Amino acid sequence: MNIECSITAGESFFNRQEDMMTRLTAFLLIFLFALQGSARAQTFPPGSFQVGGNTVACGGVWTVVTSNLGDIARATPATMYQPATIWIDSSFYQMPLPVQYFVYGHECAHHVIGMDENAADCWSVKLGRQQGWFTPVSMQFLMQSFAWNPGDWTHAPGWVRVQNIGNCYMSP
Repeated sequence: MNIECSITAGESFFNRQEDMMTRLTAFLLIFLFALQGSARAQTFPPGSFQVGGNTVACGGVWTVVTSNLGDIARATPATMYQPATIWIDSSFYQMPLPVQYFVYGHECAHHVIGMDENAADCWSVKLGRQQGWFTPVSMQFLMQSFAWNPGDWTHAPGWVRVQNIGNCYMSP
């Protein structure tokens, strides 16, 4: 009995099998991370996520809503196995609308300008002002929402962020 195998020059069965295993492992890790203990993670292609009934977009960035994220949101860059993604915890929807817009804009900013937290805050506020997300009244509410936040290992304490956010909102 003859069995034919199609292998191109320079390729071996083991290389193809290792590549297939690497891709399968990466897919499973992304899938498991997206679930994060949730029975249903929601995945939104670029330009299809909504905040307050309004579609928001961050270029070619995907949005995944899941639970138990460990933070309200985070941004992950594109890799060979995963597109650039904004991860949103399901508790996001319990936040006031101005805060939701700010959080989405902040995570989008990380895809545009990098990991600088103060710059991401500023970019989010300026984008929100341009898009009509933030009026002077909603900005006051947003700043009050952050005022007593203690901060964490990546974000400055609330009073520092409030000062930065206010300055950015007022600057051209």
